[in-house]
Amino acid sequence: MKKLILVAQETSDARKGVLNALSPLYTEGYSILTCMSGEELIKKMYLGQACLVVVDLTMPELNGFELINRLASDPSTSSVPIMVLTPPTLGIFKYITRCMGVTYFFNRPTSPVKILEMARECMGRKE
Repeated sequence: MKKLILVAQETSDARKGVLNALSPLYTEGYSILTCMSGEELIKKMYLGQACLVVVDLTMPELNGFELINRLASDPSTSSVPIMVLTPPTLGIFKYITRCMGVTYFFNRPTSPVKILEMARECMGRKE
C-alpha cells in the first residue's frame, strides 16, 4: 500500500508548488493528493492512512485552524504530522498552531528544497 500525503492549499499555484516540491517522494512510494479545502481533505483522509498533512490556514469551507483541531481531536488522525504552509501571517498564528500540535509552520513562499526536507523530517518522526 502506498504511503499517503495530503496537501490542502487554497490556491492552484500553492497546490502546484507543494506538489512540485514533494514530487521526488513519488519514487519513494508515496502518493500525494491535493485538496482545495479543509472539508475536501477530511473526506480524503479516509482513502488511506495519511503519513503527512500539509495545510493552508486560509482555506474556504473549513479553514486551517478548524482542520487542525478536527485532525487532532480524532483518535484515527491525531498522530498524523501536520505542516502549515500558508501566506504571510501574524506571528501569533505560528504560536497557536504549535500549541495545537503542528510539527512545522512556514509562510509562503518557501523554497521547494525546504518543503521537501521538512516533509521528510516530519514523516521520519512517525515511521
